[in-house]
Amino acid sequence: MTNGIDLILHDHREVDELFAQFDATGDGTLIGVVIDRLIAHDDAESAALYPLLGAVLGDEDMVFRAANAHS
Repeated sequence: MTNGIDLILHDHREVDELFAQFDATGDGTLIGVVIDRLIAHDDAESAALYPLLGAVLGDEDMVFRAANAHS
């Protein structure tokens, strides 16, 4: 069963692959795809991961710091 960490790591590998494709081809359209994937990834983390982190750890300030650090 896939969990949130697996999904986050998958997103990171996917973006790494897109950058590698860009390096190999110089295809500028890949940059738009990278940006779209990074925005979706950040939105998902902000909506699900950071609130969960605050609830589990009981530290809402950590959520704020984590979100700012990731930005």
